[in-house]
Amino acid sequence: MRRSAPFARLLMLVIACLTLVLAACSSPEQPKTSVAASASGRKAGTETGSAEADGGDSQPGEEQSREGETDDADRIQRTGIAPRTGPLDRAPAQGWAGETLFGHGNDWEPNVAADPSAPYVYMVTTRYSGHPACPTCTKYPYIALKISNDDGQTFGRRKYLCPCPGRTGGQYDPQIETDAQGDVYAAWINGGFRIVESRSTDHGKTWSTPRVVTHGGPGWGDHPWLAVSPRGNDVYIAFNHQDSYIAQSHDFGRTWEKPIRTNAVHRYHYAGGGYVFPNGDVVFSQANYPLDKGYAGPVNIVSSWSHDDGKTWHTTQVDSVGVQPPCVDNRGCPNNHLGGHANLAADAEGDLLITYDGAIYDKGPQYVYVGRSTDEGKTWGPRTRLSPAGKEVATTPTVSGSGEGDFGVWYYDERNGPHEWNVWYRSSSDGGRTWSPDVRISDARGGVGYKNARGFGADYGDYGDMTVMSNGETFAIWGEGYSYFGPGGTWYNRTTG
Repeated sequence: MRRSAPFARLLMLVIACLTLVLAACSSPEQPKTSVAASASGRKAGTETGSAEADGGDSQPGEEQSREGETDDADRIQRTGIAPRTGPLDRAPAQGWAGETLFGHGNDWEPNVAADPSAPYVYMVTTRYSGHPACPTCTKYPYIALKISNDDGQTFGRRKYLCPCPGRTGGQYDPQIETDAQGDVYAAWINGGFRIVESRSTDHGKTWSTPRVVTHGGPGWGDHPWLAVSPRGNDVYIAFNHQDSYIAQSHDFGRTWEKPIRTNAVHRYHYAGGGYVFPNGDVVFSQANYPLDKGYAGPVNIVSSWSHDDGKTWHTTQVDSVGVQPPCVDNRGCPNNHLGGHANLAADAEGDLLITYDGAIYDKGPQYVYVGRSTDEGKTWGPRTRLSPAGKEVATTPTVSGSGEGDFGVWYYDERNGPHEWNVWYRSSSDGGRTWSPDVRISDARGGVGYKNARGFGADYGDYGDMTVMSNGETFAIWGEGYSYFGPGGTWYNRTTG
């Protein structure tokens, strides 16, 4: 979710006037702000999931559409469900299984995580349609969850991650990660722009009571991005409160320290990737805009990193790019939607690859780039362009890493023309020095109202995700729709060797 800078300033004044702090979801427990618990004694969470509704990988059944509601004043209300128009008619690229729809609902901004040592895959998305998450839940959207126990070949029925009876406001911006033991961590915005985190130690069957991570800090937060250490003891969430903040827990998410502001120059930040190294060092990728000129350029691409368990943070500028082009033929699209995305991943050796979008001049053609770091994000090499030259817009790149120098990147572009967007994938086996030709992985040529033989109406959401599963295959997830206004859906695809 993205806020305009003027609205964010207004919201800060409103929140400053509040005298009550709402508890996260239905929990009466107040979040703690100091680290006191031992890292041992990992206990199973308490059940918070609701009854499941969507089918697994069979054709999803019809869901009753219901008017969406949101407590975000500067956001349009996404309503309805895109009509089915026939079979998906897929034409998978070589080595890919073919794209699949998460479910028959109005779904936006997905995220995915995979257990590194077992065949579990976890998808989350923001759902604006269907039955309420619980009998007393009244406001959309909710965070929908699906789980696979066979490396993404099939998925169980949809459940809501946290129904949270009696809560106010919608839920947005879901994040999900796993640690080396297979425990699962999730974060999202829960009403009133309170960022919360929850954990499951039984492969997503039950979840701990969500805890507010912005407690004791700036109050509200937006656009969280989650990173978890291999042991699971260190959990970091980068978010913006105009400035860049990072919340952290060092006891498996049980307690959270006061968030730390990481930037010195006052600019509007968006986190978009994070990684915790086995030695405990941590790095996030971010894009930031100047505040005094609204969303004018230049846009800075940066890495924020800590080598002392999050006590102090440093920032390195990776690149500076032009402000994104305006949205064209995309209903409801805000002026900052197409740009300001930065995502990173590490390979098994700890080398980093960052991918980001940027215009070649303000509001001009926009491309997708990558850059390499071999020192945990302190310095970065020159950029390499991945998207085709001469095309108008490429946006929202996502990267995954594995092995020794193995990386994959997907991104949206409109090379086929307006309302004919697609998702394209490229891979590298030498640390990002050279790249394979791009392949179209949004390969369903029909089946839903916004799809056609050449693409889909528009990118749907401010981010997608990608991960490498325990069998070494890649799993990618993204959003497609008629326009920014919607409706749309979450789609995924996976490699097959």
